[in-house]
Amino acid sequence: MIAVVRILILDPLGYVVSVIATGIAIFVALYGTAINPDLMPLFITATVGIVSAVGAFSFVPALIAIVLSEAFRLRSVFYWLAVGGAIGIGADLLAGPEAYRPSLGDGRLVIFLGAGFVGGLVYWAIAGRLAGGQRHQNSSTGTGLDPAEPPSSA
Repeated sequence: MIAVVRILILDPLGYVVSVIATGIAIFVALYGTAINPDLMPLFITATVGIVSAVGAFSFVPALIAIVLSEAFRLRSVFYWLAVGGAIGIGADLLAGPEAYRPSLGDGRLVIFLGAGFVGGLVYWAIAGRLAGGQRHQNSSTGTGLDPAEPPSSA
């Protein structure tokens, strides 16, 4: 029951927060942290646009990574950094020709890769470190099976 609640609440929450963190990381990499208070509506609009693009692009690859991590109990922060980095590289490759991104310049791969690392790290901190649930050690049989599960006949 706890695993179902974790998957239904923590995994989507972790994805949403990681997408927001990734969008903010991209915005900060492009425009810096010194924001004129008069330009706050522009900051909010640009961040919402970037977050929407990040969420749309990363949904399917992130879903595949989440399913794999839950199925195989992949909890390592390095797994999520690799997933975030791979999604960042994919975003860089699919972002279009350089002429359409003059503000990104030569450092666009670093921006996408760093933003992917930020997203992967944030997801791991919220949900990835708990992937696959806990495996209980059954003291009577010495197996890693949950006591509620019947032992396999094989």
